[in-house]
Amino acid sequence: MLTLVPDPQPPGTRVAGTGTDHGVRSEISVEVPLVDGGRVITLRTIARLGQRFTEDGSPHGVLTDAVSVANLAAVSWMLQTFPNGLPRPEFVTLMESIHAEADAVASDRGSWTATSATIAGADYALWHRPHGDGFIAHLDVGDRVMAAWGPGRLPSLLRRLQLVDLPDGLRP
Repeated sequence: MLTLVPDPQPPGTRVAGTGTDHGVRSEISVEVPLVDGGRVITLRTIARLGQRFTEDGSPHGVLTDAVSVANLAAVSWMLQTFPNGLPRPEFVTLMESIHAEADAVASDRGSWTATSATIAGADYALWHRPHGDGFIAHLDVGDRVMAAWGPGRLPSLLRRLQLVDLPDGLRP
């Protein structure tokens, strides 16, 4: 699957996870180490496969509108700070809180800033904002979208991206 990664691709970039939709590869998460030596950011590319019918005849598709992808970035970033070992009631309460906060952040489009991300000579709008001690971002390139998150400010390497078909050796 064609996946968005920085151009040039930093050494140590690795596939962190993949997903399928009815047997078709539909998403790949890539971890990218930053040059500061300690921070790692995540880029999750999701292919737009359209709405198809499931085996039971129900239409199914992945939401890839701007608010949904922004929500994915926000939830993913907040889950990285999730404490381990919570009792179930506290776990449920925290999960509900994270989703409510992500919904509010993703929907508040006035709090997002667009900057240019260049891919194969074309400039796309990379929407981003700070969140807690990190950043969240999302990008729409037509046949796929990207959610990104990580510690610190938006790294400049997200302003120049490439689509690569990741080799088998990088799969988890």
